[in-house]
Amino acid sequence: MSTEQQLISEKACWRCKETVHPTITEWCPNCGAYNSKKKPKTPEQKQAEQEEKIRKLLSGEIEGQYFDRKFCIIDGVKMTYDEYHSPEFQKKLDKKRFAAMSKARASKMKEARAKGTHTKKEWMALVEEFEHRCLRCGNVPEDGLTKDHIKIIARGGSDAIDNIQPLCRQCNSAQEQFNWVEWRRESGFGLGTNCFCWMRRIS
Repeated sequence: MSTEQQLISEKACWRCKETVHPTITEWCPNCGAYNSKKKPKTPEQKQAEQEEKIRKLLSGEIEGQYFDRKFCIIDGVKMTYDEYHSPEFQKKLDKKRFAAMSKARASKMKEARAKGTHTKKEWMALVEEFEHRCLRCGNVPEDGLTKDHIKIIARGGSDAIDNIQPLCRQCNSAQEQFNWVEWRRESGFGLGTNCFCWMRRIS
């Protein structure tokens, strides 16, 4: 290595000011400080990169969001924070989020139905088997029962009837993964309708 190349590859450690070789190691052998191989960017370079990113976002070359102290860019539109937090724009964001969630759920449901499906007759037979009761709390809901997937679709569950159990809306929102169908078929509803009574019996 020539003297000129050696001077280029060597630099002083930011902590102890001793000479280090960033091509060999990024840690100073004297004090152990971390010295990056990359040169720190100047404020002018950072400003230029920021302006280039803003230009690409506004022109639609790249997708994404940008937030600054004075303004923000959402979907290629530059706006102030008052405009961003306005009820009209937040309503648009909610619609966009809901559409994205619906699209993701439809995709997962398509995968679940590829693994297995059920008919309306099978669902009604399952509901009538348990006398239109919720398998978790044992009550008969006035607004009807909902279909709960024992193994949730987001984790690879199927839409077959053996992966579905009838629950009321309140119990369905509890987000539990428990096979109440098998439990009720073994135990029935003889001890009462409260699910905590059944849990005490288990223990």
